[in-house]
Amino acid sequence: MSVFRTFQAVASTQALDTCNFDQIEKPGTYVENRWGTLFRMPLEALPRRKHARRNAVTREPWPVTRLTSDPDVPVSTARGLAEKLGVWVSF
Repeated sequence: MSVFRTFQAVASTQALDTCNFDQIEKPGTYVENRWGTLFRMPLEALPRRKHARRNAVTREPWPVTRLTSDPDVPVSTARGLAEKLGVWVSF
């Protein structure tokens, strides 16, 4: 028996650029909101076509917050940006 779950998109907020991991459309440095994991998404890693998506198979969605548009920002700077935004990190 297969169980499929569908999740609604995480709504963006004014202060934070937040979405699900598979909805990332802009390059930058992101933090996974529940575990505080850092993700670097260079332009080359993004889908080239509008309907092309990354496929992450998880039990629950991965909400991520974009810290900066620079995917190569130093880790210490990313920590500082997260602190200013009030985003918990574990890197």
